[in-house]
Amino acid sequence: MNTNNLSKKMYIAFSLLMLLTLGLAGCKSIEVGAVEANSDAGDAEEVTAIEIGIEPTPMPEMLSYKNDYYGFKFNYPETWTLTEENQRIVLKKDTDRLGITFHWVNEELNPDHRRTGMAAGTPIYSGKVNFMGQVLPEYIVEYEHKAKFVLYNETAQIETGDLIFGIVLEDLDTDYMDLDLPDEVIADAKTILGTFESIKATGSNPLVAPTPEPTATAPVVPTMEMSVYSNLEYGFTFSYPSYMTVVEEPNKVYITDGGNCRMTIAYRRAEEDVQITEVGDVTGQLVSYNEVIFLGSMHVQSFLEIQDQLIKAAFLGEPGVELGEGTPLRFVVSMVNTEGARLANGQVDAMLQIFETFGLQ
Repeated sequence: MNTNNLSKKMYIAFSLLMLLTLGLAGCKSIEVGAVEANSDAGDAEEVTAIEIGIEPTPMPEMLSYKNDYYGFKFNYPETWTLTEENQRIVLKKDTDRLGITFHWVNEELNPDHRRTGMAAGTPIYSGKVNFMGQVLPEYIVEYEHKAKFVLYNETAQIETGDLIFGIVLEDLDTDYMDLDLPDEVIADAKTILGTFESIKATGSNPLVAPTPEPTATAPVVPTMEMSVYSNLEYGFTFSYPSYMTVVEEPNKVYITDGGNCRMTIAYRRAEEDVQITEVGDVTGQLVSYNEVIFLGSMHVQSFLEIQDQLIKAAFLGEPGVELGEGTPLRFVVSMVNTEGARLANGQVDAMLQIFETFGLQ
């Protein structure tokens, strides 16, 4: 082996290594996230790169509403406007509106705020909503796969303490066929309802509930999605809102509204020896209520059982008296709260309207 050539090669390699080391030492290191300054500038310096990000969308400021007389308060986003009326608050965002009615348990609701019917659609359960310490079911009413309006606690009123609320999210300005409530509006409404709280009220629940005046109930024109019940054995039929549930037993039909209101329809043939009258006494005060058109032509008076100024039960006709004289069938109809609590007027009305659709086959 030529040792001279090997020495020369090692020398050259060592020299190149030294030159490379010196060259790197003379250069400024460039860190990740930094940009080297222009060499033509008077004073060369490193310029730190500015991180460019997306500014977060600011959350809308929350405004507060307080009703001292009825004793409640809540918050709502500044993107919504609030209008206060007698026994009603309307929160609006564009054309969408969250309507909230309220009144004392023993106080009549302003007739201008009562809902007289519901547009076509199918209530679909979509979740739960917190409201004044209660958990309410939320139903989005859909028609042709579009969200038309939102019900809370179905169509039943919401009782909390001495107050009764009614809540619906809707749009009355947009053509119904084009209407499709945005998800963010439905989410906003849920947030608003979750902020409701009770406060000390300056007003108070009236001591005596007004006795309802008997009035004739107009024939029902089903506008909500309706189902039909037919009893082929006994030959009668009726229509009921699809969100309600029907359960059959021998000589009885139970209708529930998804909450705690249950109506019992007991029936028999005129010649049939079957006991259909419920055993039990009416312990409260019996007052007349609305008149109902039954089986197309019969005018039947309904009655409420009032106890401690609350509706405890309702009856079509006087309690225990069979209906249907002059027809092949006899009926006994009553409704109660399955938990022993009060019945709301809205629950009674919804159930009584079913009897406007009764017919014989």
